[in-house]
Amino acid sequence: TRGRSTPPPARRYAAAKELVGYKHDAAFPLLLKNLKVPSGLRGFVLDALLGAVMSSLASMLNAASTIFTMDLYKEYFHRSASQGVMVIVGRICVVVFAALACWISPMLADPRFGGLFKFIQEFQGFISPGILSVFLIGLLMKRAPGFVGAMGLLVGPLVYGILMFSLGEMN
Repeated sequence: TRGRSTPPPARRYAAAKELVGYKHDAAFPLLLKNLKVPSGLRGFVLDALLGAVMSSLASMLNAASTIFTMDLYKEYFHRSASQGVMVIVGRICVVVFAALACWISPMLADPRFGGLFKFIQEFQGFISPGILSVFLIGLLMKRAPGFVGAMGLLVGPLVYGILMFSLGEMN
């Protein structure tokens, strides 16, 4: 070490000042590109991964159409709807929800959202705390009035929204 001089801090840490960006939404294509499996199994693994993605998509569309058809359409729009009519309404809902998702998804690529995962987490933040509080009240109170649950589900998103916009990242 005698006679050697250390470089000045500005030169030593010059590389640390450079920002490196990551494409988190490109994880799936990157996985497929760098997957190290025998060539005969690559198609099988690709089929399994795409099958899992399609299964998740189908279950979400099925759940959304069922919720709309059973809880909204039958309850508020057409109480005496037959099973055949409800099946048709459910199928129409799947098409409408899929088209709506295709229309909204390019907007989520906007950097203001911070990525799809962050957007989904923030959206769930409006719903989950209210549901949790109603569940806990129902669990801990022997005789909770029904309006308490309804108020918890209505006030939860309002409180979360106020906290989100007033305290920023605190929520």
